[in-house]
Amino acid sequence: MTLVSSAQISAPKIKVSPPFWVLALFWIIFTIILFALTRQQVTDVVVKYVLVGICGLLMLGVLRKQLKGNYLVTIQANNDGLYFQARDNNQYFYVLWKNVGVMEKTIFPLNSRGLRIEITGESIEPILGTNHVGNVRTESGRTFVYTIPQLRNRDKLIDQLSSLRMRSS
Repeated sequence: MTLVSSAQISAPKIKVSPPFWVLALFWIIFTIILFALTRQQVTDVVVKYVLVGICGLLMLGVLRKQLKGNYLVTIQANNDGLYFQARDNNQYFYVLWKNVGVMEKTIFPLNSRGLRIEITGESIEPILGTNHVGNVRTESGRTFVYTIPQLRNRDKLIDQLSSLRMRSS
């Protein structure tokens, strides 16, 4: 029910992040673009070097975020509870398993594949009172956190989270 650093999360059992193949495909495409920029027949060499430099800086920025370890990790879960990523990539909002209600598939505005997790008990006030966690909605007297499953199978993810919750009880 508090904001914790990602380093404080003890042995996360589940990290909801894009699969490895997505990141590998991203890097392959980025490398092809960089290679194509270097092979371009541009009359002004300065323009070519500026484009290659911008692409290189973008690649370094993404690599830096990936090496920090929590890039695009929207949810983490362990035996203690569920952790929702805050605005800062290295901060997570901690909710005990006893305060996690229904976990279900839902429609999310941009990619239409989302998860909706109900927050119950004494965790409602802290999560509503913070601006660190986005996509918190109250509907019909129930509080939900909407999140994206990062291209993972939502049914399998819900099953994994449910089984982890049952083991920790």
